[in-house]
Amino acid sequence: MGASASQWPGSPVVFSATIDSPASDMKNFLILGLLAMFLFSVSAALSLWLQQAKQQQDAAEKEKDKEKTPPSDKDKPALDKNGQPKEMTAPKPPPASKDTPASPLSEADLKRLRDTEAKLERRAAQIELVIRDIQTQRERNEFLLQQVMAELKNLPAETSKLDALLKDLNSRTVEYNALEDANITKLATMYEAMAPEAAAPILKEMSEKGRMDTAAKILAKMKERNSARILEALEPSLSSQLIERMLRLRSASAPSAPGKSP
Repeated sequence: MGASASQWPGSPVVFSATIDSPASDMKNFLILGLLAMFLFSVSAALSLWLQQAKQQQDAAEKEKDKEKTPPSDKDKPALDKNGQPKEMTAPKPPPASKDTPASPLSEADLKRLRDTEAKLERRAAQIELVIRDIQTQRERNEFLLQQVMAELKNLPAETSKLDALLKDLNSRTVEYNALEDANITKLATMYEAMAPEAAAPILKEMSEKGRMDTAAKILAKMKERNSARILEALEPSLSSQLIERMLRLRSASAPSAPGKSP
């Protein structure tokens, strides 16, 4: 909300006010809510992906444990009293399995397995940290979303208050504008009663002090014959500027307030 004031000799302070529309606040709240929902969806998708990666890691560890499992006693040959293996018919070879190693692992293979295990453990620790960060961010997003929803619930009441304030300010602006118009009319009548040589210096001083619009409004309220005499007593450059502003004022007020006849 902003305010401005202007004065001239013998007139009260004129105040005008404007206020921003509340539609911009509603737009900001909606954008904030959509952003929170988007972040919540992204965090949920990333969490699902990390869970799938962890399941794949667990499956790989299970496969590794199967490879390290030693043969059971059932696979050892039966011995007689002297400790010699009994003659037995050769059992049928079991069906080939992809999970059963074809030969014992070498030292290089074991080293690679240990390195892989260490990498998987480090990867699991990193995934755990990422999951914790996602959970923390999700909690923040949920809290932010709750705040946005609460603000949206209170928005209609705040909008009603702003509308009431805007109506009051507009009403006051109309009153002040009417008072300004009455004061300018009074000053125009007073300057019309003066000699042009006496009124011209006053309007010149008013223009030089930054109130040229006020001087133009006073001249526009006068009869054209009287305002022309005062303009003739002023410097040509100043008269030209005042005439230009008078024409703008009269064209702006022509539909609602026709000018006086000469």
